Amino acid sequence: MLNDNGSKLLALDVDDVLVHISTPWIERLMLRPQLAFALPKLMGRTASDGLQDEVIARQHPHIQQWLQAHHDLPAGLLGQVDLTYRGDPNFYDDLPPTTFCKGIAAIMDLPGRISHIHIVTHNFSNSDPSVASKERWLRKQLGGPERVTIHNLEAGQKKSEILQKFCPEPNAFADDSMKNVIDMLLNDAVRPHEILIPRMGHNELIPEIQQLAFLRRISINYYENVV
Repeated sequence: MLNDNGSKLLALDVDDVLVHISTPWIERLMLRPQLAFALPKLMGRTASDGLQDEVIARQHPHIQQWLQAHHDLPAGLLGQVDLTYRGDPNFYDDLPPTTFCKGIAAIMDLPGRISHIHIVTHNFSNSDPSVASKERWLRKQLGGPERVTIHNLEAGQKKSEILQKFCPEPNAFADDSMKNVIDMLLNDAVRPHEILIPRMGHNELIPEIQQLAFLRRISINYYENVV
């Protein structure tokens, strides 16, 4: 959908779309004594040691389940993984933007390119201290409410229902979660012109999803999301 001035509307996810969160999250987990002891396979590794490639290639969308399945994390410590993220009021403040985010920010500074961005992001809980940090990060990278609207969702809320109400026909919807992509494709009241997916191990595009996108005349494209 083009606005009168030819500019575009976008609907974007945050984690692993706009911000590099997964590798820094793992690195911070290793600083916690209980978790460091329980994750000997990861100890001492950094992004430069291939950690980032392994994290991006993981088959589980959630870090907690990936650590439990492939790095022998005891189930009793999964809550510690959550709290490292959600309990930190400064968690996002120094995280790096993705190449995709940098590109969006640059285009926004050009006349007539992007009129508004709707950020649609899930949180463990909207009352978590990390939520304010995420919002600060987004404002720093993309600008104030005149340019960006932030929709904070909790578990059980569907992104497609938010877009149906506020942005039913974005030019592009970007998300790393195949669950959210399917949700978008199944809601006939929402029609992004294009769905963009950062290429990761857990979001392989199966034929059934490709067929559904084809029937709805929605283009789906992967992109590489490097720092």
